[in-house]
Amino acid sequence: MKLPLVALLAALGYAGNAPAEVTESSASSFALAQRIIVIADQPASFQALLHPERWWSKAHTWSGSASNLSLDARGGGCFCERWSGGEVEHARVLFIRNDSLVRLEGALGPMQSMAVTGVLEFELTPGKDGTQIDLRYRATGAEASKLDAIAPSADKMLAEQMAALKALLDAQGQAARQ
Repeated sequence: MKLPLVALLAALGYAGNAPAEVTESSASSFALAQRIIVIADQPASFQALLHPERWWSKAHTWSGSASNLSLDARGGGCFCERWSGGEVEHARVLFIRNDSLVRLEGALGPMQSMAVTGVLEFELTPGKDGTQIDLRYRATGAEASKLDAIAPSADKMLAEQMAALKALLDAQGQAARQ
């Protein structure tokens, strides 16, 4: 039985957060938007974001292990995965502003072999009781890429990552409040 995306996100801890959404979609492009609100403060949330090996799903790695991921948090830095059998550059840092914004360029997963360009952005905003993290991902390529067919899967994959990041940050926020 397939669960609707909203039910899946609720089960993954998205209650109270804006659901994942494909905001634009065509054969040659798509745009995704997601939002989570975490109880960790903005500096802690930003630091956790810079360590995808702590929250990215191993199911969405080439090596099968999130511990092989790293993010070099500087302009031109690599969001990479390295293991004994190979390595991959998932994305490259385009822009970083401490505690508030990380923008990466890279075609994620199978889009890498399709000559697609993607921009993934995480924007952090402080709130009264934690931090709001907005993810935006835009991919563009040739019409033959049929990105409109890929958009729902990319949205689901990124929703899984955001749910894992939320779980990590909520646990850290709870620990910091005790």
